[in-house]
Amino acid sequence: MEKELRLRRYEDFKKAFRKGKRFPGHFFVLYMLKTDSQKTRFGVSISKSHLKLATNRNRVRRVAKELFKNNLKQKFLGHDFVLASRSICLKTELKKATDEVKKLMAKPIHGKHN
Repeated sequence: MEKELRLRRYEDFKKAFRKGKRFPGHFFVLYMLKTDSQKTRFGVSISKSHLKLATNRNRVRRVAKELFKNNLKQKFLGHDFVLASRSICLKTELKKATDEVKKLMAKPIHGKHN
């Protein structure tokens, strides 16, 4: 993913967590925040305490970035998205985690949110 499409600063993540729309799942929460920019940016926050192995964290990140690029990037210009892990994620299998990421990425498209 291009650097300009990534959320990198702590302040950007914090703003998405505080002001963004929440799309909760069992293992993850997707945050969506409208911005003044014409770019759509994406960030992933997966705690080491939630997914112990780096290979699993990286796999979830790769799946999430690919889904973002294919599904949300074009449809939501001027938004920031953050995918954050939940503590329940610790006991899940990688397959279940990646399946939930796919489901969460579909929620903003269909207008389902909390």
